[in-house]
Amino acid sequence: TARADGLSDYAIRSTGGESRGEYLPLAFVRRVAGAAPEALRLALGDDLADDPVAAEAMARAARTGRTVMAGPLRASRSQAEADQIWAVFVPVYGGAGLPGTEPERQGALIGHVVEAFNVMETAGSTLGPDASLIGMKVKDNGLALFTCPEMARELARGFQPTLTRDTTLRY
Repeated sequence: TARADGLSDYAIRSTGGESRGEYLPLAFVRRVAGAAPEALRLALGDDLADDPVAAEAMARAARTGRTVMAGPLRASRSQAEADQIWAVFVPVYGGAGLPGTEPERQGALIGHVVEAFNVMETAGSTLGPDASLIGMKVKDNGLALFTCPEMARELARGFQPTLTRDTTLRY
């Protein structure tokens, strides 16, 4: 348990766990150089299943045995690009290997590894030194996730791109 691991003040904070009969609390936060965990607005003990987007993603990951990316999470300050928090959910099963059937996976599930991230920071950092040369806007079903700062400035000035490419990314 978290308390046995030295987190004496660990407490689960949930608004719906009792009625669901299940809690999926955040039990560990990895500190990333240059990024404060509070920027992600997630804290130890938060019941991730209280967020419908996270709950559905964890359920799908558990059923299929596959990694699922979902968002924006309720922890997002707003739906604005700079405020969105998304996460990758990886199911963790007891025993050796991936259980072969959905009922076996549900029975062997012991939790999830969750990597939450700010889309703007993540996408922007992947462009590296070429960021000023690349005009990129990323959307998910019409929801703007990322617009590189250079593109955002030009669009604000009235720029209308004449060459665009729509690409489907599968994760």
